Amino acid sequence: MILKKLLKIPRSLQRSLSILSWVVLLFLSGCGALRKGPELAQEAVDLNNKGFDYYREGRFEQALENYQKALNLNRVIDNRRGVAASLNNMGALYERRGDLERALDYYKQALEANRQAENPSGIVANLNNIGGVYETLGNLQTALNYYQEALKLSERIEDQKGIALSLNNIGHWLKVKGYYQDALKYYERALEIDTKLKNQAGMAIRLNNIGAVHQALGDLPKALSYYQQALEMDKRIENLDGIASGLMNIAELYKTWGNLDTALDYYQRALVVNRALGGSTRIAYNLRKIADVYQAKKEDGKAQEYYRKALQPLDSAEEKKELVKEVQPEPGGQQEGAQMNTNEHNR
Repeated sequence: MILKKLLKIPRSLQRSLSILSWVVLLFLSGCGALRKGPELAQEAVDLNNKGFDYYREGRFEQALENYQKALNLNRVIDNRRGVAASLNNMGALYERRGDLERALDYYKQALEANRQAENPSGIVANLNNIGGVYETLGNLQTALNYYQEALKLSERIEDQKGIALSLNNIGHWLKVKGYYQDALKYYERALEIDTKLKNQAGMAIRLNNIGAVHQALGDLPKALSYYQQALEMDKRIENLDGIASGLMNIAELYKTWGNLDTALDYYQRALVVNRALGGSTRIAYNLRKIADVYQAKKEDGKAQEYYRKALQPLDSAEEKKELVKEVQPEPGGQQEGAQMNTNEHNR
C-alpha cells in the first residue's frame, strides 16, 4: 500500500496495470525518475504541440511520431481528453495525406474518447471533422448529419467558435450542392462570429469561402476582393496553409478571367509555399494547374514538362491515376477541420 501511495497510480490504472508495469512504462517513456500524472500530462501536451508544429511544416513522419508518443502517455495516465486530442491530430494528419479511411477511423476514436470524457467542445470538433471526411468521400447526406449535430451541440453549450466552425461547414455543403445564396448566409454568419472573437484564422477561411461563392456566381471582381482580404490576413498570422490556398484561389480566378500570365505568377508563388508545407498530392495538383496554364498559352513543351513533374511527387500509382483522371478538389471553398494542438483547445 505504501508503494502504491508513493507512485500515486490512478485508480483506473490500478485495475489494469501492476506496479511493475507502471514503473516500466514510465522508464520507457524516457523518464529518469518516477513522475506524477500531471507531469506526464504536460509532457503529452508538449508532444502534441511539437507534433502540430511538424504538421504545419509538412514533416508528417515527425508529427506522427510525436502524436503517437503523446497518445501513449495519455493512455498510461488515463487522460481521456488527451487521448482524444492525439487521436484527432493523427486523423487530421492522415486526412491531409489523403488517407481518408484511416483519418475517419482516428476521428471516430477521438469522438468516442471525448464522449467518455464528457468534453462537448471536443465532440463538436470531432463531429465536424468526421463530416468533412464524409463530404470529401461524396457521402453528402451523412456529412450534413454530422455538421448539423455539431451545430446543435455547439449552440446548446454556447461554444461560439464551434458554432462558427459548424456554420462554415454547412455553408460549404450548400455550395457543393449549388445553393449559393444559402451558402453565403451561412458563411456570413460564421464570419460575423469570428470577427467578434477576433479569430483571424477563421475569418480568413470565411473570406475565402465567400469569395468562392461570388466566383461561382460569376462576380469575379467581388470574389477577388474577398480572396485578397483573406490572403492578407493569412500573411499577418503566418498561416502557410491559408497563404497557399489564397494564392491558388487568386490564380484560378485570373485564369478564369483569361489573364494567364498573372494566373501563372500566382500559381508559381503558391508552389513555393506548397513545397514548404509538403504533401505530394497538393504539390502535384499545383504543378498540374501550372501545366494547364501553359496549355492554355499554347506552350505545349512547357505544359508537358509540368504534367510530367506533377506525376513525380506522387507516392503511389493510385495517386497518379487519380491525377490523370483530373479528380481534383475545386478551388475556393474550404471545409474547416478543428485540429486540437493541445489537450484542451481546438485550433
